[in-house]
Amino acid sequence: MKRTLQLLILLVVSPLAALQADDAAKPWTLEQRGGQWGLLTPAGKPFLILGLSHASGAWHSDDGRLTPEEKAKRLATLKQDLRDLHFNAVGYVPELVSEFAYIHNADRLPGSPGTATVKGQTASKNQHLYQDVFDPAFKARLNKQVQDICAKTAGDTNCIGYWWTDIPVWSPRQQKQKFGLSYVDFIRTLPEAAPGRVRFESWKRENAAAEEEAFLVLIARELYTATAEAYRKFAPGRLLFGERYNTIPGAPLEIIAECGKVVDVVSFQPYEKTLSGETLDKVHAMTGKPIMISDWNFSFPVGGYTNTMWPPFPNDSAAAKAYEAYLVSAFAKPYILGYYKCQYRDQVLASGQLKQGLRDQDGKLYGDWAQSIARIHRSLLAGALR
Repeated sequence: MKRTLQLLILLVVSPLAALQADDAAKPWTLEQRGGQWGLLTPAGKPFLILGLSHASGAWHSDDGRLTPEEKAKRLATLKQDLRDLHFNAVGYVPELVSEFAYIHNADRLPGSPGTATVKGQTASKNQHLYQDVFDPAFKARLNKQVQDICAKTAGDTNCIGYWWTDIPVWSPRQQKQKFGLSYVDFIRTLPEAAPGRVRFESWKRENAAAEEEAFLVLIARELYTATAEAYRKFAPGRLLFGERYNTIPGAPLEIIAECGKVVDVVSFQPYEKTLSGETLDKVHAMTGKPIMISDWNFSFPVGGYTNTMWPPFPNDSAAAKAYEAYLVSAFAKPYILGYYKCQYRDQVLASGQLKQGLRDQDGKLYGDWAQSIARIHRSLLAGALR
């Protein structure tokens, strides 16, 4: 029995380069048995996602300064770390996609209410990404970008599916704070003949008593429907994981409901020390879709850095204990498909904040922290497969 369990775990955590060629054209699929949601590989094997985001940070921090030999060495170390710590999925990293499962993270899609970014920092005021989502010209641009993404991934056996914008800003209050105007303000002030302005004025006449910000739901519906249709067209059968909402729930529930109508999985990037189970339960009940936890982490002070990204703990031992409790609580829910840990290698942001990983800026492994995560993953896999 013990050997059988070990073999089952090996099937789930091993790299996927050995998948049969006959499965190359088959997509990953979802199944629900007795209320329990699960993910199946193209070969029909159960797969619990234990992912690592920003894996290419192994060399990006020194991009342009590494020799090909140095980069190759770091890549080999990264692959070994992924195996040793029982990570079985990454984001889209060309050097890894032949060996590890991945969800393609198409960030900042056209029309997203996300934050425009520049290297090393986030630009905010008046740097929104709003577009007239009702305009056929916008949909043509969106289709082109999605087509380009799917052209390099749709036939890839290891591609689980697609994420859209990371941390979209859907709260009208936050939109005004970050960008100086809301998405509805943007549409409302377009030229009179613009498709979005025409749609808004028509809606306003039909809903004279409604608050103008209620039009945000129609913007989301148009954006989500157009995005999903593009992916369904260019990568039929592939799973859609939608946007990655920050800090549960991360967006008004009526916006998440619109996403739930067109995606296969609802995704969250929760910034919290303990699981907000009530909110997740509500979103799952509302959408009927399984849920993915994306780009999540805990932190602790290291090397003189006390300002760390993600909920802080006094030391790695305390962080590991809370990390395990969080994931055990999450995977106890029948609709959770998996999670992604944020960050492989430490990165200091322009603000001076440390974005903490598994290795420090010099490449040294946080041994105790890494071993704790490896143990947690082994425990989760064993429990999931009993």
